[in-house]
Amino acid sequence: MGLSRSTTESVTPETEFVLGLLRRIGNADEVDARLCEIAAAGPDWDVILDLVARHRLCSVLKHAFNEAAITAPDEVVAALSARKRETAVANLGHSRQLYDIVELFGENDIAALPYKGPVLAAEAYGSVGDRSFGDLDLLVAADEVAAACDLLEQRGYRRINFADVPVDRLVDGTVFRWGKEFRFVDPDGGLPVELRFGFIGGSRSDTEIFSDFWERRTPTSLTGRSLSVLSPEDRALLLLVHGTKHGWRRLSWVYDVALVCRQDVDWDAVLARAERYSWLRAVLYGIGVLTELTGLSAPTAVRPRLESSRLCSWGAKQTAARLRRDLTADLTNLEPITTAIFLNDGMSGVVADGIDEVLAPRKADHEWVTLSPRLYPLYYLVRPFHLLFSTIKRVVGR
Repeated sequence: MGLSRSTTESVTPETEFVLGLLRRIGNADEVDARLCEIAAAGPDWDVILDLVARHRLCSVLKHAFNEAAITAPDEVVAALSARKRETAVANLGHSRQLYDIVELFGENDIAALPYKGPVLAAEAYGSVGDRSFGDLDLLVAADEVAAACDLLEQRGYRRINFADVPVDRLVDGTVFRWGKEFRFVDPDGGLPVELRFGFIGGSRSDTEIFSDFWERRTPTSLTGRSLSVLSPEDRALLLLVHGTKHGWRRLSWVYDVALVCRQDVDWDAVLARAERYSWLRAVLYGIGVLTELTGLSAPTAVRPRLESSRLCSWGAKQTAARLRRDLTADLTNLEPITTAIFLNDGMSGVVADGIDEVLAPRKADHEWVTLSPRLYPLYYLVRPFHLLFSTIKRVVGR
């Protein structure tokens, strides 16, 4: 299947070209012919380069240049080649940084599972240099994340989110709504590190989900060094959950899943685990977005479930349409909606998540009024006043 009519209507040549990079996965020959036509017509290459950088598809574009007879200005090819080399060299260093952290945790009996980043690059793309990433993500058990944070701080890493709030106040029954991950910066210039101890949506406890992931972990090799990672099925599941949480606003996330779909994944197991954790909608919605933007067929086990879900099919079509209209649009405002609707399989979860989205205190409330830890429950009173104050300020400022 090439670039379908629904894909090419009302989009700029530059947008069509970038979307075509995703559709090459399913039918490179036919799509390449259209990409060559667009390239020969003289598109705005600065716009194309900006879009592939925004959606982290620079390596994908470079591969398209290598594999298809796409004609582009010499300076465009040179810039892309230089960026590809820089990414490959940098990612080798990032891989060493990741391994050092995993080794540090292992020496201190802390279970940690790296995902995305260099692991995903190696497992799905075939090389750590073929995928761009901006941080190093690790899953850590909730009851061990405080110790993991301490170890990173001893190595010189600095926590930057809720830095003045004790770790235990954010892990055990916190009043704040946040991403359940601690973010650190490396003073030596390495990538930021994110320690995720919890999961958004679903119906199971964070501890139970991590325990399942750890029990099903598999060994892999990263730049010649061995470490444990998510099983292929858990990787697919978590990538779909992650993309759904963020409303699939970055095309590289779609490309990631498309590559995973081409691997040996037991999709019956993915569906069973999704149902167990109440993430089935996330899987169906994510696969729906994938089929809309790449032209690939849904995995055989997933297809009938997706076809029978009007909500997920509709949501996928709407998401794909918004991306086609404008690949530069800021879609972060949609994240609360996709989180509430598609990361909860039951209506009770949707309602609870929606209420929590409005009423639960945030980091901004903590920054607006600083309270001591023993007074944190008062943030439930601070938040409505903060929202009211912010609303009045916006109205007056118009």
